[in-house]
Amino acid sequence: MDKSFLYCAIAFTAGVLVGVGPLLLAAEPAMIDNLLITESTAAIGALNETNIDQQLYSYSFVLYNGKSQQIHIDAVEPVFRQDFSGRLLAAGSPIDVNKTMHPNSSILVEGQVIFDATGLTKEEILKYGPLIDHVEVRSTEIIPYP
Repeated sequence: MDKSFLYCAIAFTAGVLVGVGPLLLAAEPAMIDNLLITESTAAIGALNETNIDQQLYSYSFVLYNGKSQQIHIDAVEPVFRQDFSGRLLAAGSPIDVNKTMHPNSSILVEGQVIFDATGLTKEEILKYGPLIDHVEVRSTEIIPYP
C-alpha cells in the first residue's frame, strides 16, 4: 500500500470529522412533549386568630402543555407527602379545571387545605419541605381527525 494514499485517506477522514463533528455534537432544541408544572407558590397561615392549631395551606402552580396537540384538563389533585397527609383535617379534593389547553399554553391552578399543626412551630412545619409530593391530572386528549 502506498504511504501517500494512506496519508491522504487519514487527512480526508480527519477533515470530514472536523467539518461534520460539530454538527454531530450539536444539541437540537429540546421538545417538551408532556404536561409540566413550570412554577409554584405556597403559603401557610392560621385559619383564624383564635385557633392557631389549625393552619391553612394555600398553593398555586402553573400547568404547561408542551404537547403538540390540545388537551382538555378535567381536574387536578395534589397528592401530599405521606408524613404530612395524616395531619390534613379537610382533605383536598380534586380541583375542577374543565379547560382546554392549546399546545404551548399554561393555566394557573389554585387550591388550599386545612391541617392540624398542634404542637408544631413554624420552623418544624417548614422542615417538612415541599408538602405536595406530586399532582395527578385527569385529562382528555383532543386528537384531530384527518
